[in-house]
Amino acid sequence: MVRAATTPETVETQLLESPDQFEAWREWHQPVLDFLPEQSTSYEFPAELHLWKLGGLAMSRTSVPPVRVARTKRNLRRDAIDHWVVSYCIRGTHLTKTARTALEIPAKVPFLSSLGPEFLHERTHIDRIQLLMARDASRILHLCSMPLAGR
Repeated sequence: MVRAATTPETVETQLLESPDQFEAWREWHQPVLDFLPEQSTSYEFPAELHLWKLGGLAMSRTSVPPVRVARTKRNLRRDAIDHWVVSYCIRGTHLTKTARTALEIPAKVPFLSSLGPEFLHERTHIDRIQLLMARDASRILHLCSMPLAGR
C-alpha cells in the first residue's frame, strides 16, 4: 500500500487491553530500540506516535508515559540505522546517558542526538516532536542553508 507523504503511520496503545499496551509499544520499536518499563507492565501504558516518512527525513509526534529507552550493542547489530535526531519536548524531562556523557534536558529545550552509539534515555511522561535525518540527508540540510535567489 502506498501512502501519501502527509499521511502519518500511527501507533496508539490505548486501543489495546492494558496488559498488552507496553508490549505493543516495545514491539513496534524493535529492533532499533529496547523499551524498559518504569513500573509494572500490567498497568496502562497509554502511548501514541504519529510518524511522517519523508524520504531521508522523518518527523514524529509522540506522547508516552515514563519509560527508559536503550540502544544497545544488540540493537546496533540488528539494525545499523544511524540517524541524527532533533528532539523538542513540549512536556517532560529527558535524561540521556552515553559512554561519555550524561545530560538532563528539560521541556522546551531542543536537543540533537544520534542513533549511532549505544545510549540509555530515561524520560518522565513526555509529549514531544522529533525530526529524524539520515546521515546522508546532510546534503538536504546544506541546500536548505544556501541563500535563496533574489534575496
